[in-house]
Amino acid sequence: MHICMLMTIETTPKLHQRIVKLSWDISFMAADNPPPPVSEMPDEWSGNHAEAVADVPAKISSILPKTDWSDPKWGTLDGNSFSLEFNMGDDDPCSSFMIHARGGGEVARVIEEIAQLPGWYALDTSQGEWLHHCSSAEAGIEAFNNYRDQVISGQQEPLVELGILSKFRRWFRAR
Repeated sequence: MHICMLMTIETTPKLHQRIVKLSWDISFMAADNPPPPVSEMPDEWSGNHAEAVADVPAKISSILPKTDWSDPKWGTLDGNSFSLEFNMGDDDPCSSFMIHARGGGEVARVIEEIAQLPGWYALDTSQGEWLHHCSSAEAGIEAFNNYRDQVISGQQEPLVELGILSKFRRWFRAR
């Protein structure tokens, strides 16, 4: 299993303690066809698809109308038991974006809804696999929550990145 979490570490001067902000990260890639399983992906694979960066938030908002796009490159959504941050990046046209999910409840169902957007495919970094090849998004949030709990309890140091995202970045650079 590949686990990859992006994190922020802050040190508060008064308390001298470390605050670790972890998120379940899901990378979305525009592609003409569904990507094969990660274990079968050739290094030269490319999605061959991109959209105007201004069109992507509108597609997301069509299923999540309460998403705040006051910063068009960094959307946010606060659900009842979760929050999502949409990192759109700087590229135009847009061939990828990342969601940083925190919380629980129906967050997995919401990610699965977003993954139904035509022409967009979700890479669950906790499962190390494209979501359409996974049994469910629930397994991804469970893997993340287990990892997060180990970090919080001090049983494991936070990981900045493992191999799946470095390979994912190569697919984008090949474009």
